Amino acid sequence: MRVNDAVTGAILVVLGSAVTLQSRGFPDVPGQQYGAAVFPTVIALALVGCGAVLIAQGLRRRPAPAEAPPPGEERADWTRSGRAWFNLLACLALVVGYVLLAPVIGFLAAMTILTALVCLLLGVRWWIALAVGLAAAIVIHQGFTVLLRVPLPRGVIIPF
Repeated sequence: MRVNDAVTGAILVVLGSAVTLQSRGFPDVPGQQYGAAVFPTVIALALVGCGAVLIAQGLRRRPAPAEAPPPGEERADWTRSGRAWFNLLACLALVVGYVLLAPVIGFLAAMTILTALVCLLLGVRWWIALAVGLAAAIVIHQGFTVLLRVPLPRGVIIPF
């Protein structure tokens, strides 16, 4: 069963609106022109915008009532693939692993490992996966610690 894009868009609009309303109560940061509500509000407004686009596309493209899949193709072919299920479960396990490891080994090491392993799951060469993992971890770390001044886990074993 395929859900119309208008339904997904409506869910995004409601979610974005709720986050916007909730973030209005966040406190201001003393000495700064922006407060804690800026980042959640920007993301929430992006959700509302994307939801509006999906609603428009869903209303414009209404499928026939009994639309059948093309011959030889089923809508949920990916669910029959063992590799797809393995990748899904591996990604969930990696997120749990990150949550458990980040306080111990620190954000940079944990995020580098997580991103590199996800890249390897997608079939990327090991040296590219390692480079992407390291670059992503450094960019995210700098964005949060330098620009947003949000502390990330430093770790006990590897304190950086």
